[in-house]
Amino acid sequence: MIKLVILYPSPKTLFTGCSGDTRMIGSLHWGYSDGPVRDRALDIRGVVVDILGRMKWVDAVRIFDDLQALGLEKNTKSMNLLLATLCKEKFVEQACKIFLELQQHIAPNAHTFNIFIRGWCKICHVDKAHWTIQEMKGSGFHPCVISYSTIIQCYCQEGNFSRVYELLDDMQAQGCSANVITYTTIMWALGKAEKFVEALKVPKRMRSSGCRPDTLFFNSLIHKLGRAGRLDDVAYVFKVKMPKAGVSPNTSTYNSLISMFCYHAQEKRATERKEMENLGYCKPDAQTYNPLIKSCFRSEKIDGMTGFRKDEHR
Repeated sequence: MIKLVILYPSPKTLFTGCSGDTRMIGSLHWGYSDGPVRDRALDIRGVVVDILGRMKWVDAVRIFDDLQALGLEKNTKSMNLLLATLCKEKFVEQACKIFLELQQHIAPNAHTFNIFIRGWCKICHVDKAHWTIQEMKGSGFHPCVISYSTIIQCYCQEGNFSRVYELLDDMQAQGCSANVITYTTIMWALGKAEKFVEALKVPKRMRSSGCRPDTLFFNSLIHKLGRAGRLDDVAYVFKVKMPKAGVSPNTSTYNSLISMFCYHAQEKRATERKEMENLGYCKPDAQTYNPLIKSCFRSEKIDGMTGFRKDEHR
């Protein structure tokens, strides 16, 4: 990571009272060259964030333009860091203006465009994120799964699942298949929107696109279904969907099942899952027993609680 070394006084002292005039640049030079021996390094991201709260974005460009005078390289990596900082702080329009100026001297890369895609989605301008995809292609770069998944996540947050599926089809047509993280995001959003039937169809869509669901995906699905009280669907995912996909459960899977069954006062079904763990499929941990013990307290089954405590310490 590019480092900008600033000596005492602190950056806040340097930037206070400097509202876009040459005193800021002069102070920065002074701090860089004439400070005491005890110095400290701040990454350029932290400096830019501090600047943005105190000055106009055009002055941030002036600081960037002065990097070479400070002995720091001004290249694609440092430009991307500046743009990413601006976009993270939601100064996306300003970042675009800066980029239009800088690209005359510094060549962008694929990451540059992904920064803008993420920035536009952050301020809910998904149409401009799509436009950035086209600009990315026009510059000779191929959008990757990160490019598309960022927009998909934005659509998921809006609950616009028809556009999610359209974009998945576009990705497939472009030869850029979604990955398991993308599908987990979609499934989680469907569950949050209580579209459980659609959520249960996601594994099939994954397989048709050549993407294999993993244990984390199914654990997330089980959690969402369980919190919604769809315990039969939970059991179906565990007994049918996971074996069909060739995915083995882990301790977290069983813990989710046990927790969900206990949450809905299905202690018998929860105990069955615990017994399956004891058979050697997975090793129980503290999280396995906590919901079972709490369930015993609620139902005043103290003997059962004692048994679980013994199992826990074996």
